[in-house]
Amino acid sequence: MKVASFFRFVLSVFIVVNASARATSAPPTARAPAVKGFRAYAGRWQVVEGVLHAGAGAGPKLISQQSGFATGEVGVEVLLPDASEGNAGFIVKVSEAGIGADRFRGYEVSLNARRQMLRLARHRQNYEPIEDVPCRVPVGKWFPLVVRMTDSTLTVVVDGKTVQTYEDRDHPLRSGAVGFRPWQREAHFRNFWTKTDGRTAKIPFESGRPHLSPEKTLSTADLSPIAVVVRHALTAPPAVGQDLWASQPRAPGCAIRVIDPRQPDRPATTVFSDPDGCIYDMNVSYDARTLFFSFRDKDEQYWHIWRINTDGSGLKQLTDGPSYDVSPCQLPCGDIVFVSTRRFGFTLCQPGPASNLHRMGSDGGNVHCVSMNTLSDFTPQVLPDGRVLFTRWEYIDRDLTYRQSLWTQHPDGTAYQLFFGNTTRDVGTFWQARPLPGHSDRVVATFAPHHGFPHGAIGLIDRSRGPEGVKNESFTYITREFSTIGDQRHEWAYRDAFPLDDHTILCSYGDPRLRKYRIYLLDFAGNKRVLYEDPEMGCYFPLPLRPTPVPPVISTRVAAQTSPPKSTSDQRTGTFLLLDVYRGLEPTIQRGQVKSLRVMEQVRKTEELRSRAYDQSPVMGYGTYYAKRSWGTVPIEKDGSAHFRAPALREIYFQALDAEGQELQRMTSGVQIMPNEQVGCVGCHESRHSSPPATGHTPLAALRPPSELREPAWGNDGIVDFP
Repeated sequence: MKVASFFRFVLSVFIVVNASARATSAPPTARAPAVKGFRAYAGRWQVVEGVLHAGAGAGPKLISQQSGFATGEVGVEVLLPDASEGNAGFIVKVSEAGIGADRFRGYEVSLNARRQMLRLARHRQNYEPIEDVPCRVPVGKWFPLVVRMTDSTLTVVVDGKTVQTYEDRDHPLRSGAVGFRPWQREAHFRNFWTKTDGRTAKIPFESGRPHLSPEKTLSTADLSPIAVVVRHALTAPPAVGQDLWASQPRAPGCAIRVIDPRQPDRPATTVFSDPDGCIYDMNVSYDARTLFFSFRDKDEQYWHIWRINTDGSGLKQLTDGPSYDVSPCQLPCGDIVFVSTRRFGFTLCQPGPASNLHRMGSDGGNVHCVSMNTLSDFTPQVLPDGRVLFTRWEYIDRDLTYRQSLWTQHPDGTAYQLFFGNTTRDVGTFWQARPLPGHSDRVVATFAPHHGFPHGAIGLIDRSRGPEGVKNESFTYITREFSTIGDQRHEWAYRDAFPLDDHTILCSYGDPRLRKYRIYLLDFAGNKRVLYEDPEMGCYFPLPLRPTPVPPVISTRVAAQTSPPKSTSDQRTGTFLLLDVYRGLEPTIQRGQVKSLRVMEQVRKTEELRSRAYDQSPVMGYGTYYAKRSWGTVPIEKDGSAHFRAPALREIYFQALDAEGQELQRMTSGVQIMPNEQVGCVGCHESRHSSPPATGHTPLAALRPPSELREPAWGNDGIVDFP
């Protein structure tokens, strides 16, 4: 492929991948706005009998879809129920809004009941305080708030009294929309109106979402039959995701049953049973005719994947051998993606094998690895847009514990990207994530700790608000028993969520008083009802037996590699095109400072060290768990671009170096590239929502063939060692 055409190819690939990460399918159950005629940017907004209730938060915004308001008046009645800290009120002349306290252009006109003051501020994607003006702010009663606007002035009237007139001579904001914004306190609004050209318009607050009572959301009238796993509980693993090799059944016996919630008195139908074996987990095909499950007999050490028809026919074992194979998920093409330890290597701080995503045919043939992680991947599911969503546990020179976030990739291992939660500290592990029907950016998941039982809360993640976020905005706890999870171990809690629609979820819940897991129907308000229980064993993995739309098949861009590289001599490569290393690094790192990029690898742990100190003695070093390999350096062009080959199917990351070869910045997450894959990057540490800039010229590095890595001078196969 010619270099110029390769640049166009990489650019188009980046745009397609980035767009798929942000876009949702055209769902039959599209998310309705919280308030008609308004757009919410985070926060909790609810309309009851014409009153807008705004929950406390870090500056969420509700903005009218009527834009271009330049001169005139706006008014609303406000109720601040108490004198708590924080403020709330109007934002006017709003444009360029986004999620984040200061992500907009406009003026803030807010009231603080505790301090009895009016706050005026300007926002230009930042916070520019204008002045705080003492004024009487009523508490516990309705009062009017009015803002009169000209091209450059704001006049604020609180409870009928003019408090302040401000003229913006330096940076006047000319026009925009009107909205509401609470800051760290709740507030209520009613009787909203605007006045332009002498005409007053009343704008009612109307809910954009129907109110559903628990009687409606928890009704079983429209539920399909449900397949469930019945077995005894497993023992505690050392960490979530490690139960596939560490946990053991507390007693023998298991079954797959089908229940009909519409007929609770009808006995469950047994599809599969074994008095001595155990089932680890289970999944369902798109046509709801086949169940895939991981099972082991009483004399077996390893879980293997099986399939069976929902009527009990067609039982077949798909995998075998000395590896743990779990979490099967059907791909749109009919193949199966699953988790396996069959790629060599061990986890770092636990004495068990590492696990990776693998792919196989529907008959169990053509098994090959499609991920590079040196720790653990687990619970893959397919999003409506065809990407594979899964949890990845990784450590790259960062803090410990809160490192189990959600990632996506194409079924062939290409287009690897963060989905959510790489810097979140409220939840130890986001796992068992499944998309809401028709949504590729909204998923429910188990919010679990890192250590101990893989149980916790059920929560909602909204990726449309960005790949990172704050509690109650980007991720929300649905279940009521837990306000946070952190790294707290819970033997009896929630797990196995399966969203039925935008309102209800199937799940398994272990009531600590009963010390047994049962199947529940849960709504998004946290209400729940029992659907099924076994008198002796626990019930897990509820799967609705109803057909679901098959996602699009994402074409394979690389040839399958049956065995990952075990040495550097048989290494295959992919190609990176970096458009501008400084995008995301400036202004901390000045343009011109970065001269080269070093490609580093975290080397897989090849020895089981169960008897050693902390399972890892001799410890690699104070700053890292890993042995490291330098694959060498590549040059950075004057415009910040780079074009180079890198080793495929290894856990690699990059370091930006100065003229003396000293590190300026490093990545703290892994990069995955498949053999012959071509990847385009906008910058380093830039927003993952960024698109390639319209510079008008082709990056210099794209005008030449890719650089080959310049091996380090010390040899030793690149291993960093200090003998």
